[in-house]
Formats: sequence, C-alpha cells, structure tokens
Amino acid sequence: MAGHHETPSDPESSRYSDSNAPHHAHQTPRPLIDLIPTDWKNLGDHQHTDDSDDDQFFCAEKASPWKDWQSPRMARWPQKLLVPRRVQRHLIIYLVILVTVWATWKWYLRPAWQEREAMEKALRPKAVNKGMFGSNLRPDFTDMVMVKKMDSDLLPGAGERRRLIFVGDVHGCKDELVTLLAKVDFQRTRDHLILTGDIVAKGPDSAGVVSLARDLGASCVRGNHDDRVLLSAAQAASHSQPSIEQEKSAVAAALGKHNLRWLRECPVILNVGDVPGMGEILVAHAGLVPGVPLERQDPFETMNMRSIDLETRVPSEEHPVKEKGTIGWEMLWNYYQKSQPSKKRQTVVYGHNSKRGLNIQEYSKGLDTGCVKGGKLTALVVDSGGRQSYVSVACKKRGGYK
Repeated sequence: MAGHHETPSDPESSRYSDSNAPHHAHQTPRPLIDLIPTDWKNLGDHQHTDDSDDDQFFCAEKASPWKDWQSPRMARWPQKLLVPRRVQRHLIIYLVILVTVWATWKWYLRPAWQEREAMEKALRPKAVNKGMFGSNLRPDFTDMVMVKKMDSDLLPGAGERRRLIFVGDVHGCKDELVTLLAKVDFQRTRDHLILTGDIVAKGPDSAGVVSLARDLGASCVRGNHDDRVLLSAAQAASHSQPSIEQEKSAVAAALGKHNLRWLRECPVILNVGDVPGMGEILVAHAGLVPGVPLERQDPFETMNMRSIDLETRVPSEEHPVKEKGTIGWEMLWNYYQKSQPSKKRQTVVYGHNSKRGLNIQEYSKGLDTGCVKGGKLTALVVDSGGRQSYVSVACKKRGGYK
C-alpha cells in the first residue's frame, strides 16, 4: 500500500514475539530491567566495592558530628536560624558604634570628666590643715616688692597706637632681645616693654640686658634666677658666708650697684591693668594659685611653681605628674577663670617653664621658649584694640644648658 512505512524489525525483540502472529499484531514491550548494562559484572576484583564496606562507611559518616558541621548544609544553618543578612549588617554597624563610643569614653571623655571633677573639687572651700592655701599666715618679706600696679598711662587705650610687648625669659641674651625688639618695630614713645622675669644669669650679658631694660623704661617681674642673684649680692654686701652659687655671685658683681637696685625693685607680681579682650592682665614669672588674693600668694611659688596638687591646692616647682594628682597650675587657673563673672576674669602672662614651651591658653600665656638653650625668644604683642600676636627670633645655641 502506497505510503505504508515499515519499521525495521529488531532481531533481539523478535525473540520475545510470536513468529506465527500476524505482522500487524501488537508486540509485547521489552522489560526495562533488560536495558540495564551488565558490563560491571566483568570488572576485576580490585575495582569491586563490597556492599558491606559501603554500608559501614555510610553509617560512620552519618555518625560523625564533625562531618555534619563541615557540610555546606550545616554551614548555611546558622544564617537561616539566626537573622537575615540585612539585620546582620545592622548589628555589625551597631557593634562598631558601640565599641567606638566605649573607647571614646574610656580614653578621652572619662579622663577629661575626672579631671574636671578634680578641679571642681579643688576649688570648693574646704579645710586643708589650717586652711586653704593662701589663707594661712605667712611672714612679710621686706626685701622684695610683692605686688605693683603699673601706670595706667602705659596701657593701650581706645584710639591710641600704644602697644604692650611681653617678652619671655631672656637669661642674659641681649643680642636676641635687641633682634626681637627690632622685629616687632619697638618704639619707646609708643610701646611699653614688659619682661616676665629671669632676665639675668646663664646667658653671656646679664648686665647688658638690665641696662637695656632700664634705658627703655621697661617693666619686669622677679624670676627665680633674678632672686638668687639678688640673694648672692645681699650675702656679699653683708660680709657673711659667700654664696655657694659662684655663677650667681659673678653675675651680681657684674651687674653693678645701679642695675642691682633696679632689679631689686622689680615686683614678684605686676598688675598691668584692664586690656580690651583680655580682662585684667597679671604678670608673674612662674604662675599664680587661683582663688588666692595677690597679696597672699607665696612669693617663692610665684617664682618657681609649675604644677599644683588638686587635693591640697598647694603649688610645686615640680612638673605635673598625673599619678600623683598634680596638674599644670595653668589648667586649674583657666578652669577657675571661666567660672568667674566676665568682669572679674584675669589673664596671667608668665615664663619659667621652658620644657613646656609656648603655652597659650585663654587666660594664661606662657612665653618661655628656651632662648638660652638655643631655642627661641618670644614676644606677645598686644595692640590698642586688645588683639594679640606672637613674634619669635632664633637664639644662638650655647653649651652647658639643658
């Protein structure tokens, strides 16, 4: 019949069909199991795997908890069990913020807070031994001027060009002082020079510095080295035991009578007066204790102090040591001034602490920049409007000073 398509007979299939059956009769399908290859039966013994061994290995694998934890399914289990990935990212961010806040509190905010608390406590009225520092009796010193008020005519006023030139520890370095005054364009008819003490000793020309200060009509406070030179001169004048400080005795002899008299009249504390933007300006060589009247300050500490004890409020010439509860006196001074009414605030200009160097804070200005050690000689210039600027000159390096 035209169009009839005959399917080739399968010899293998013909074995399962009836040879007598008509060609068009339905053929019985071949069982699927007969289609499975049987070549594995011909493999060598070395490639054969014992079913019992497979069962033992399978059971051992299932019994191993370590294998389960290493499986990819177990690795993904914590993520599915805990929180979504977006929440995990948020938790990490919160953890970083928490650690940052904790570290900031531990190493910055907490120490600052404890320091403020200690300063606040130090300024509260309380009894320390017989009273707070400065409230106890002390002997009068007849060989020194404790406090001196500067002539108000020397202050910069409104509409005037007058300036105040404060200079740190000169220590006999006359050449550097002359250079500094030229750099700030100092003019005696317009400006007033104020020295923060220690203008003699250590350097090469103490007599020259004092003579220049006298010629310029300068003001000066007594520093610790100035005081020791004056003490050596007093011992020599009284024909008593000579001073053990030969260098100070030599300086005293070189100064001469007129320079010694001028130096002796320099007060321990100079009250400059009110200056716009700075309040009342005080000059002391080393520092002042806050809350203590100027007349009750200890002259020795005023010429020597560097730190103050927060427990007793007693100053010391030692450098501050946090473990001992002492801080720089200027820190307590500034904290105290900020708690006062604006009209009663005072600014201290000082020297003495060359190790600290230029130390400028709102109510304290430290100007000792180690000129005699080869550092710099620094001036604070205050103009008629109360604006402040700092000018320095390099100093010659001299041996023997640390």
